[in-house]
Amino acid sequence: MATPPVVLNVRTVFAEIDITVPDDWQINTKITAPLAEFKDLRRTRPTPNEAQNESDLTLTGFTTLAEVTLRN
Repeated sequence: MATPPVVLNVRTVFAEIDITVPDDWQINTKITAPLAEFKDLRRTRPTPNEAQNESDLTLTGFTTLAEVTLRN
């Protein structure tokens, strides 16, 4: 995958997606999810770094009747 910042556009209907990210990445979520579930199951989540103005990964898109899961 490209070096940060990365934008991943997610579009799902009747699906299940697992997204695996590095432990130290900041995630920004902008997914519209009617009738869907978004789970953040990362074991560790980095604390926001004030010096870092941008997220490492931005999730955008639309999902319905689906499940999107973040893991590390």
